Amino acid sequence: MCTYMWFAVIVLTEHLCTAAVGPIPNCTVVVGSTLDTDRTLDTGRTLDIVHGHTTNSENDNNLNSTVMNVYCLINEGDNWNFSLVREWTAAYGAGPVHVSITCKQGGSVYLRRPIKADHLELLRIHACNIVGMSDTDFSAELQQKNYSIRQLVIEDSVIEVLLTEIWRYYMDDAEKNREIYPCGYPQTLEELTIRNTNFKYIRDMSLTNTKNDELMKKILQYNTRKHQCIYNNLLYLEYSGTSSSSKDELNEQFLYKCIYPSLKVMNISRLLLTRAPEKLSKYLWHIDFPELELIDLSHNRITDIDFASPPPKGKRIAVDLSNNKLSILHRSSIQNVKNFYPGVVNLRGNQWVCNCSQQDFVKFLQEEEGAVIDGYAYLGEAKCSRPVSTLGQYLKNAKNLCGETSDNHLPSLVLYVCLPLLVLCFVVLIVLVRFRREIRVLVFTRFTSVNTCLFVPVPTKSERAEKDFDAFVSYSSLDETWVYDLCRRLEESAHEFRLCLHHKHFVPGACISDNIIDSVERSRHTIMVLSPNFLKSEWCILEFRKAFHQSLMENERHLVVVMLEGFDESSVHSDMKHFLKTYTYLKASDFFFMDKLVYALSKNRDNTKNTSRHVGSAKDQMASKALISVVKSV
Repeated sequence: MCTYMWFAVIVLTEHLCTAAVGPIPNCTVVVGSTLDTDRTLDTGRTLDIVHGHTTNSENDNNLNSTVMNVYCLINEGDNWNFSLVREWTAAYGAGPVHVSITCKQGGSVYLRRPIKADHLELLRIHACNIVGMSDTDFSAELQQKNYSIRQLVIEDSVIEVLLTEIWRYYMDDAEKNREIYPCGYPQTLEELTIRNTNFKYIRDMSLTNTKNDELMKKILQYNTRKHQCIYNNLLYLEYSGTSSSSKDELNEQFLYKCIYPSLKVMNISRLLLTRAPEKLSKYLWHIDFPELELIDLSHNRITDIDFASPPPKGKRIAVDLSNNKLSILHRSSIQNVKNFYPGVVNLRGNQWVCNCSQQDFVKFLQEEEGAVIDGYAYLGEAKCSRPVSTLGQYLKNAKNLCGETSDNHLPSLVLYVCLPLLVLCFVVLIVLVRFRREIRVLVFTRFTSVNTCLFVPVPTKSERAEKDFDAFVSYSSLDETWVYDLCRRLEESAHEFRLCLHHKHFVPGACISDNIIDSVERSRHTIMVLSPNFLKSEWCILEFRKAFHQSLMENERHLVVVMLEGFDESSVHSDMKHFLKTYTYLKASDFFFMDKLVYALSKNRDNTKNTSRHVGSAKDQMASKALISVVKSV
């Protein structure tokens, strides 16, 4: 009897939906169940109501709890508007509604913010070109509606972002966006998945240099004053299998200034990341993720375990770093592994190097006992991938790493160090004048000990002034991959340079301009990484001007310029153009770039002291004077 009653309700629902709502183009509606995946969708221009299989549960008597599943298949070349679903749900008047949209090749969906529709709980988009997501509808009708969406899944798609939309968002509608829709995504979301989806930026309008500078300034101001979004309901966040443009989108639109009180899983795998996102590298990062259980960073290009602080004691957070570019775990990384206990860091699928630098990690695997090491028992089966002499050996059983490496490299030492010295003795009189500056650099960087003052001028009184850092590095966030690699090589070199970086040393909560001024004044020099991206950043220009001012105040060449490839000198500001004409700068493409850099950072250092190193200590005074001094002598 109940079955017949329910069938009558379904039939009545069909007639009501068809009569009062009308068809949704390209869509099929399934009442009360999901559509059979083997069934071909109706792609015609009619509404096809399919009665799903139902059971005799008590909840089925409540029509308002029946799920309406809307399946839409967009044909090749069709431009389909999501507002059609919004109109249908407004007239439908019951809930909840689940919408799944699939596109044939070339099909597109216009999905304008905000993603609101009556009773909409799930929206899934597959294999579509999505347009309009950077544009906002401020109509009064939509403002009166509340968000109801709980799941948003976009996969195997392309999100197109037009320059006209960016201009409207930050120039014309900035105040409205900040006031009415300040958060990038609905705060009702429980799941956000953006998988194998790229962001494609289309320049559909031309901008003069003045207009472009104005837009960059507005974007900077908007992000600085951006509202702090709290995603109380979000349990699962995934940005995976996307391009570098999606990586920027993740940081700027979703991680920056956001808090996640309920988030359980953060999946940011297959993003070509070379380090963990900046939000995870900040001090006490876990405060914004109190319920986090898994951070999936697998299948990236990460080379180090970089977390600014450990999670709370006893908090179980698992970190998946499998299939990355980890090869050596230094002492700091091993400590990070220990800090995550009782959570575990998954290190499977990495290519391990067996040399002297690996001895701390091997010692950890061989000698550590107890619950901490239990989660890493699988590393007993990990094998050395290089050098060739250790290929196939088990990492855990490796012995005499330093001794073996030293013996194997003895012939190379004779070939690459002693022989060039002998050759140099014969040709030095001929090339001394022609290559005197290059020789001075190479003699110091290749043959002079860091603890001697040979070839290093005695520092002046002003140069001996206490400074916390050897250099403050000024760069655009878009060049962070190149900059982080350079900083790592400097900090891990025998000279142990101490560098001031935005993400490590800026004081959270302080004004950015105050952070910049403080960092420049606490550093002996400022290294400015000049690139096209640098000129687009107002904060980078501010850092340049403060550093140039510091040079004049200290009567020293405080500012150092490192120029990347592709930089157009004709497009720089007048004060920077004056600097480039007056002072020498280093080019990253120079064959001896690193030698000149190390020489410059070591020159004018106080190398007469040999005490333990810490910020502001005597040995920290030895950590180099700065890169710009290369201009004085080279």
